[in-house]
Amino acid sequence: MILFFLPFFFFFVVETFGFDATAQNYKSGYEPIAANPPLPRVKPILKPFTNITPSHSQIYNKAITFAERGDWIKLKGLTHLNKNTHMEKVLLWLKLRHSTTRDSFGSIAKFLKQNPYWPERNQLIQQAELLLSSKRSPTNVINWFSKHSPKTTEAHFKWIKALEVTNDKENLDKAVLSLWKTKILSQRQQRFLIKKYKRIITPEIIWQRLDWLLWKGYIRSSQRMYPHVTQNQRHLAEARLRLRHLMGAVDPAIKKVPLELRKDDGLVFERLRWRQRKGMMEKARELYWNIPREQKYPRLWWRERARQIRYLLKQNNFDTALLLAQLHLQKEGRYYAEAQWLAGWIALRYANKPEQASTYFLEMYDRVRTPVSRSRASYWAGRAFEQNNNSPIAKKWFEVAARYSTTFYGQLANKKLGKTEHRLPKKQSNGSKADGAPYISELVNIAIFLKEIGKTDLAIKFLKTASRNASSYAQVSPIISGALKINKPHLAVYAARRAARKGIYFISASYPKPALNDTSQVEKALIYSVVRQESNFDPQAESYKGALGLMQLMPATAKSVAKSLRINFNHEKLTSDHNYNIRLGSSYLRSLIKKYEGSYPLAIAAYNAGPHNVDKWIKRYGNPTQNDVDLIDWIERVPYGETRNYVQRVLENLTIYRTLISKPTPSK
Repeated sequence: MILFFLPFFFFFVVETFGFDATAQNYKSGYEPIAANPPLPRVKPILKPFTNITPSHSQIYNKAITFAERGDWIKLKGLTHLNKNTHMEKVLLWLKLRHSTTRDSFGSIAKFLKQNPYWPERNQLIQQAELLLSSKRSPTNVINWFSKHSPKTTEAHFKWIKALEVTNDKENLDKAVLSLWKTKILSQRQQRFLIKKYKRIITPEIIWQRLDWLLWKGYIRSSQRMYPHVTQNQRHLAEARLRLRHLMGAVDPAIKKVPLELRKDDGLVFERLRWRQRKGMMEKARELYWNIPREQKYPRLWWRERARQIRYLLKQNNFDTALLLAQLHLQKEGRYYAEAQWLAGWIALRYANKPEQASTYFLEMYDRVRTPVSRSRASYWAGRAFEQNNNSPIAKKWFEVAARYSTTFYGQLANKKLGKTEHRLPKKQSNGSKADGAPYISELVNIAIFLKEIGKTDLAIKFLKTASRNASSYAQVSPIISGALKINKPHLAVYAARRAARKGIYFISASYPKPALNDTSQVEKALIYSVVRQESNFDPQAESYKGALGLMQLMPATAKSVAKSLRINFNHEKLTSDHNYNIRLGSSYLRSLIKKYEGSYPLAIAAYNAGPHNVDKWIKRYGNPTQNDVDLIDWIERVPYGETRNYVQRVLENLTIYRTLISKPTPSK
């Protein structure tokens, strides 16, 4: 089979892995589809396939291409399509996605039940919903929706109809309200529901739908609701829409809203966001003191609050920043982790309230789960107790943080404890093999088969789906081996990094060391660290902004660097020639290191956000290379969340790569 980037991947796999994906761990048949070519029955779990001949590979490739297009006539016309269980199951999966016959519903239902981890599950569910005909028994319809919540408006109506036929009033009311509050409806559908279910769709419920649409920012759907609400509610809705979408004439719109509705939390939020978008941060702050304690969309509120807090930090208004952070009202997830940490950090570093800060960090530690968040909470808890002259407790929390040795704050905690040697997670046993791993292994075997017959994009889809569903050593291990086998080591990095969030570490796979051309002017460990964060070592990576290749170079930047090196610029080579990309990227990184007098953190920040921004931040917050400016605080004061995260991830990568390469740590 054709191997792209063969020299790069050969050295990548041999030097990095030696094909030893060793982990370090912390802690039956289907119905044929009517009107389409019948397929043989296959077993649910597929084992690895044997090698196939080139001629069969070409035929299999054509067959899948026809199935992807829904061209069943050409598929049926293929000759010499030998039996292959992998082929049969992939074809079945593709056919079920396209099937339009009622008889296929049972086949889809069975496939979903027997293959819980296969790709595009939601698309299959939607296809099954489409095939739920009025001739199917209401009991079967209700049973289906008890297991699969309706994905589309049409499916929701089918569920309601089945509940009506069975006279299940309690669940009927719930289904109607769920449809009303969560789905996009046409004008005709809205009128129908209001008329037929006026018993439960009261004026209050009608407003709840409009409120939901306004929070989502749906203009036309919101305006379709205007005939069903009061004039005052229409004025409120119009003001919110104008503010949300920066339509202009917002002041007259707000004036039309009666006083009793001006405290509507949606209107307060839109006014607050509008002011902050316009740079009216002081005026926006006036609205924060009367916002509701119970918020419908706390994440939206936090994004705006965080902008205000960061602005106050820039203005050195630490008391107000702390007050706003303390009232963050977040309860879970990454926004809680960020908000809780920010309150503690401001209390400790800018309000000199270590005891208060420690309570924030300890509560955060108890409620977060990822290694990055836990190490961050425990490290700063140690700093808080240290500042409060409680060295024994501080040491305890630094020790807790240091357990997370692959994270930025875990590594800082290790230094706090006076340790010069960095220890990687200890090797553990391979763990159980009976925890769902067969389902994951099947996806891997399918991916290998698809790559073998030239269907690389589909192979990648199967491996990524497997990675997203894997949650144990036994599930992740075959994904990494499969990624290496199909010469897509960046997918091994992807799988290993996802596993690390759950405390399952595959160090060799997660931190590859492919052979590179001479990069002696930049420390090799730093190049690896940047590439890992930028592209996961995918030479063909392309960001939504247009950054390309291993080091995610913007074409304009790459062209400028090429000119300075007096070499020809070739846009295509940014993704087709990994050495070309590395040469330009490392040269640019070297120039940034030189510009910032050897400071890796500043150079890394500039690589992500641009030197113009870093220069601005140095002017605003001071130069962290000087003794009077704390580097950690400087990083945390960077206003761009993406850049803060980027710098910390690259620096933690650097520590690990230096350990793996066994190179003495430079003084800088």
